[in-house]
Amino acid sequence: MSESDVDDIEEFDDSEASDEFEHYIDAMLCGGAVRVAQVALLLLYDESRIRITRGTRRVEILRRRPADPEQEQDWVREAALDAIPGGGLPLKEVIAAVAASPEVAAVADGMRDEGLLRGRGLRLTRDGRLTRRMLTEEPPESRAGRLAVHGPAALRDTWLGEVLEDEDPDPVRLRRVRGRGFGGIGRYRGWGLG
Repeated sequence: MSESDVDDIEEFDDSEASDEFEHYIDAMLCGGAVRVAQVALLLLYDESRIRITRGTRRVEILRRRPADPEQEQDWVREAALDAIPGGGLPLKEVIAAVAASPEVAAVADGMRDEGLLRGRGLRLTRDGRLTRRMLTEEPPESRAGRLAVHGPAALRDTWLGEVLEDEDPDPVRLRRVRGRGFGGIGRYRGWGLG
């Protein structure tokens, strides 16, 4: 890599992309991998790329590609989209899949390199604890920042905060109807033509 390449990298500063990555770092400091997954889903929801149904808490993809083709690629959001099949998936399963993804583990690895985490677990260093304390004393203004620092309780005024905080409802089990079937001829006798 030449010196001009290094200068180009140092001059590059996309504040929006770095803010979104900071949301992931804040979420990892204050809530762990599950919180990182929740922030990624909130960012996708705000971009109208996913739909979360209120009653069933099912996540469905509306658009896989970002509206702005110039937008920086976010690997955590891509992992969230990859975790959702075409027919959708319950919210808690999507959150669990994203939290266990290698992209979220890469966020933790980057924090270890920065000196905010230590060991293979998510144990905070002294700098990590200090950063978390500063974040909780002065909360961010954006929805994603509030979710990252304070969790779903920070979004309780919106229905999305309630959806992220509550458990997924149990699937409805319909009673199996036992009867004589079509035309009163019994269930396994066919059409009665024979």
